[in-house]
Amino acid sequence: MEEQLIIFKTAKLAKEKGFIIPVSKYYLGKEEGILKNNFEKFYGYVDGTIRNSDDFNENRNKKNWVLNENGSECFGCKLDNKKYFNSFSAPSQSLLNKFIRETKGIHLTVERNASGWYWAMCQTDGGTSLGYSEFSGPNDGGVWESFEEAFENGLQTALIIKLEKFGHWSNFAMHAIKALMKYKET
Repeated sequence: MEEQLIIFKTAKLAKEKGFIIPVSKYYLGKEEGILKNNFEKFYGYVDGTIRNSDDFNENRNKKNWVLNENGSECFGCKLDNKKYFNSFSAPSQSLLNKFIRETKGIHLTVERNASGWYWAMCQTDGGTSLGYSEFSGPNDGGVWESFEEAFENGLQTALIIKLEKFGHWSNFAMHAIKALMKYKET
């Protein structure tokens, strides 16, 4: 049994929203993302410069740092998606959930009904319900077949939405679903 890593699309969105926590895996930003292992512990010369794994982990998510397919980094090289690529942290779903909870004040849970799995959200400062995925899942019951699929969709939604005063949870759910659908189109 292993922790479920977020998918490439979620990793790109997480980086946009400020997730730069060093983790043991990352995606190299091609069309669908290539999952790579980070340098766990390393110290030595890279391209004539003394580097260690902490240096790599700290810098690879920053703007203007790009990587080639071998993992060699370059600051200021042209991002062309042929030779040099962006990198995106690939944390576990639970670590990204903690990041969202601590930075956006949104607590995400995954629940089950007779049709499958769905997500629910609430504010961390008092537990005010923000709603649930409200029949937006892909199966006939409007939910997901697996816990991980529902969790992934909830993570994407939590990263996309702007926490505002929605009045009623159904207003939030409609706003969240529209934001997610708009994001899927891009």
